Amino acid sequence: MTIEKHKGNYILMVEGGIPSGDTDLYLTIGGHGKTGEQNAKDACESAKAIFAIGTCSSFGGVQAANPNPTGAVALSKVTNRTVINVPGCPPSEKNIVGTLLHFILYGTLPALDPYNRPKWAYGLRIHDLCERRGHFDAGEFVEEFGDEGAKKVIVFIKSVVKDHILLTTVQKINLTNTLLGLFKQDMDVSGVRNLISGIQWDLLKNRLQTDCIIAYLAV
Repeated sequence: MTIEKHKGNYILMVEGGIPSGDTDLYLTIGGHGKTGEQNAKDACESAKAIFAIGTCSSFGGVQAANPNPTGAVALSKVTNRTVINVPGCPPSEKNIVGTLLHFILYGTLPALDPYNRPKWAYGLRIHDLCERRGHFDAGEFVEEFGDEGAKKVIVFIKSVVKDHILLTTVQKINLTNTLLGLFKQDMDVSGVRNLISGIQWDLLKNRLQTDCIIAYLAV
């Protein structure tokens, strides 16, 4: 069994909310009838690091809403190990890869916010890097469809601009920004450029080959 063979040396990535308790049978896997909850517990026990991928695995998702007939819960509810949450529906591929690379390269977890999300990916508001932020700061809004604000493509509709309080993924991210967020305390800009160009690719390749096996559990 892969988990036994690589015990303590694999990275576990789990997708999906987990039916639990008396209703754990709603997710039953394989000929031996093991539940998803038991599979998740077993896989978490010996993992080198654990990532909950997506909102369902991170927080339970929509199926965990009342009345929650399957008893769906977040991955963190079925293990006492630290779980790094990478929420989103779907989650940003940059957040998944960036957080994974941080652990592979440094062997440590990134700084986490109160929801166990990596701060480098979820520490800013959607509003902060919006291309039209200047219009908001200047109080320029679309009051009604077809007015001067709409003709200027301001976009902000005054009555619905509420996302400036939401701390979540900022999609205005490219590869350079992602790596800068990861390495800003350990590597200067030239180092980031070298990594992107492939000069330091051997470092990553060696870590991937020798230090860990990545296990992906979709539940």
